[in-house]
Amino acid sequence: MNPLSVPPEIWLEIFKDIDPTKLSAVVETCRTFAAVARPLQFAEFVFRPHGLEDGKLPREPEKLCVLTSPVEERNAMHRLDFWTSEAVAPLVRSCVVMPWLAEQKPAGYGFVVRPNDLSQLLAAFIHRLHRLSRIRSLYLHEILLTTRLVASIYHNLPRLEHLSIRVWKGQMPVSFVRPDPDAESGPRIAKFSILTSAFGPGSRNTQVLAPWLPFLSPTHLQELKLDSRAYDWRTENTPVLSSVKTLYLDIGGTDVENLRALGKKIPSVRNLYIFNSRMSEAMAAACEPLLRHATNLRLPYHALQWCLPQAKKLLRLQITSTPTAAQLIPQLHNVQFSSITTFLCDMSAKPRVESDPPSVADFATILGCFPQLRHLHVSLGILGKDEDDAPASVTVLDALISAIFPQSITTIVMSVYQRPRPLEPVPLPFELRGLLPDTPVIRDLIVQQNPSLRTLWVQARSILIAWRLGVVRLMGLLRTRYALKIRSSCTTQTSMSEFWDARED
Repeated sequence: MNPLSVPPEIWLEIFKDIDPTKLSAVVETCRTFAAVARPLQFAEFVFRPHGLEDGKLPREPEKLCVLTSPVEERNAMHRLDFWTSEAVAPLVRSCVVMPWLAEQKPAGYGFVVRPNDLSQLLAAFIHRLHRLSRIRSLYLHEILLTTRLVASIYHNLPRLEHLSIRVWKGQMPVSFVRPDPDAESGPRIAKFSILTSAFGPGSRNTQVLAPWLPFLSPTHLQELKLDSRAYDWRTENTPVLSSVKTLYLDIGGTDVENLRALGKKIPSVRNLYIFNSRMSEAMAAACEPLLRHATNLRLPYHALQWCLPQAKKLLRLQITSTPTAAQLIPQLHNVQFSSITTFLCDMSAKPRVESDPPSVADFATILGCFPQLRHLHVSLGILGKDEDDAPASVTVLDALISAIFPQSITTIVMSVYQRPRPLEPVPLPFELRGLLPDTPVIRDLIVQQNPSLRTLWVQARSILIAWRLGVVRLMGLLRTRYALKIRSSCTTQTSMSEFWDARED
């Protein structure tokens, strides 16, 4: 077959799987391949305008560094000239600006400067930023932010859709105001992220979001990721971001009123992802405006008791922080959440030390809280000795054949694994093998007891069951067909790759 007869769209998908640093060989093959691969070759520009050196004290911010060698600085400037040239700049779609780390460089590679001393490379990048006007994504990772840089991004990147910022710990406050508050100017950002680890005692910048507010359009912004401490949401003239449907929120501090004000400024959230290990009842109550319309919720297990009753429209629940069964069950309070149809949880257990693996009764209690459940994804990580996951594997398999699932269940994905994960599948000990029926019998029992089941994936030790109910067309008629994929292995001689490749189709 002539490779040139294949549509360019197919070659484009193939070339996307190739490391961009190796695409030059593809470009040199022929003109057709060059036309398809060259945009991928220059799609992402990574620039390092300065360095960071770790502070001597635990809470001390990293120190800014610039290049010592004039040769290194000249080479970096030549690289910037190349990527911002008329031939290459129009091909760039993503730009990553980040520092180099002094600890990873030879001694004397850079020297420390004051934040007020703007590096020549960063100044040159700001001056040439207008040449990268076609980029869609911009990542600013712990670099020195200035008013000139923020203003240049706003005025020179009209096609920017994704802006992600990681604020440097030592960043001083930056101010930027939209030139004409009533005009629809600047980029139309759809995804915006701003995070920092600078919050804490003695923080010099508690308004890290303020200069970026002109980028957040109430009509175009769809996804937002931030720390609740990044801005005082009680400030007057703060826009209401009613178009935001997905919110990643790190709830930090204890300012309940600011958190409540944030919820009122983002009133239409459907997908809410909460990151916090110190959630309190008062803070959960302040999240009520965010939880009110949420249909997809991800949060730590200890916040369930306060947040779930407020999420009346919830369809999908994902629990983080790897709870044990003893930690998860009290949070649910045996309350039935009939709106939830999808449940995801990565659980943990530490036998003989802190917590035993969940029993069949524990699984029944957890699943009993979701009477309309359709999709279940549960993984159980065992912390302990190598043999500690064997009883847990038997318990999970026993629970699967004990008819504890709601009749509405269509997808079951459950796995038990040892932490860290073994490189090869480990068989069940000989004394435990007789406690369970053969793997095909386990599969058939699960399928028979759950008539609505469409997809089944079970992995426990060396037992793997992968099953899906499919539909095929035969002479214009539809009929049900069982597409079985099953594998049971009880040998430690089988490598992991061979184990997965040996599944029957």
